[in-house]
Amino acid sequence: MKTSSILSCVIFLLLHTVGVHSQSAVNRDYSKFCLGTEVVFDTSAIDALYSHPDEILANVDSFWTVNGAYQLAVQYSRNNRINLDRKEWTEKVMAVAALNAGERALQPAVVTSRQIIGLSQTLREEGFPHISSFLQPSAPPLKVTVYLISDIQPAAFAYPGGILINVNSPRFNCDPSVIMNILVHEIYHGGYANTVAYRSDYELQNEALDFVLDFLLNEGMATYVSYAARHIFPNDFVPDYLKMESKEEVRVSLEKVDLLFRQSETLTIDSLRRLAWQKGVIERAFYIAGGYMAGLIDETLGREDLVKAMSAGPISFLTLYNSVADEPMRLRVPALPVDISSCQKIRQALAKGDTTEYRRLANKLIQKEEPADEAVEKAINRYGYMFMRSHGGIDEALELFKLNVSLFPESSRVWDSLGEGFMSAGNNDQAISHYEKSLALNPSNENARRVLEKLRQQ
Repeated sequence: MKTSSILSCVIFLLLHTVGVHSQSAVNRDYSKFCLGTEVVFDTSAIDALYSHPDEILANVDSFWTVNGAYQLAVQYSRNNRINLDRKEWTEKVMAVAALNAGERALQPAVVTSRQIIGLSQTLREEGFPHISSFLQPSAPPLKVTVYLISDIQPAAFAYPGGILINVNSPRFNCDPSVIMNILVHEIYHGGYANTVAYRSDYELQNEALDFVLDFLLNEGMATYVSYAARHIFPNDFVPDYLKMESKEEVRVSLEKVDLLFRQSETLTIDSLRRLAWQKGVIERAFYIAGGYMAGLIDETLGREDLVKAMSAGPISFLTLYNSVADEPMRLRVPALPVDISSCQKIRQALAKGDTTEYRRLANKLIQKEEPADEAVEKAINRYGYMFMRSHGGIDEALELFKLNVSLFPESSRVWDSLGEGFMSAGNNDQAISHYEKSLALNPSNENARRVLEKLRQQ
């Protein structure tokens, strides 16, 4: 692709001294989160599409493979089983190609992207202190890329590879203030992700129910954070906020969440995920009910109690909400299991930094007469990824991945994860060694094959 572009391709937002105080900043202006957070806006997808559509049409497959925004869209859609209509997208690119350069420069996606960049200082000075007020005071800074894109679904999401915003989605009405308000929501997801591995709550050991509870807390908190940011970035266009203010709409959403709680006792995790996507995401129950729950805690007990409950985990959040909600608006709080799994205790020990207790529990698991089963392998692997995706958690992740290798030396998956852990830690030699072991155990492991090729090229 040509190097010239309509917009500046990458813009850095580095937080220095914060001069403007939002109502909810609560002295967070000089927190680690505010002082160290770095956001990169990447407009390369829009630059390319509206500057050189003919080049894209000449090799559509290559563009989707090479451009970072489209790579992220494909990854997210594949993992969430969302259909990306490449044919419709290609037709839109053809329509852009039929325009002259002047007409392309005035297209809503181009104009809106430029306006979004113009609001970056407000995001820096007011948005980040606001987000920080909903995180622990010790919350680490974020390093995140925000990809601006057009003409695809979904409208916006946060993922391990970054944040993607479809600037001309009908959900945003091409309003830069609405988009920046939603960006606050997505950035909060990044701060929230840094807390998950360190929760004090135990899981319920029902994968389906734990999934629903975490989804409700995650989207509920992010929705309330952006709802409370409307004094910074006005947004009366997104219908979720109006529904959060309607007791009847909230009640309906709470009933949908309760249905998911009940269905989680009988449905498989795959069936429950599909139902949760429909009820919680498409029908917005997680956003409306969860946002209302977070708001009620904040308004009744205060920001500090809300943050403590969020950081502790979904059960603490739900229990605290029920303590202030009217009886008809309460949700059932599931009971903790009688016996907490050894894997959860191991995660707790690492989260607390108690290496002595971790070693004791890990050795007990290794020396157990009966070999550990697949559920243990999956749990340890999942906790390893929790730490790896949390700020500063790579050492804990490697401990868990190494433990899994000790317990399941014939599993291709655990060697693959250990390889990824070393790659994240910057130790490519160890990463190559462990990916090779994974591939030897499972020659059909295409992920290991692809990663090995990239690592060897480096």
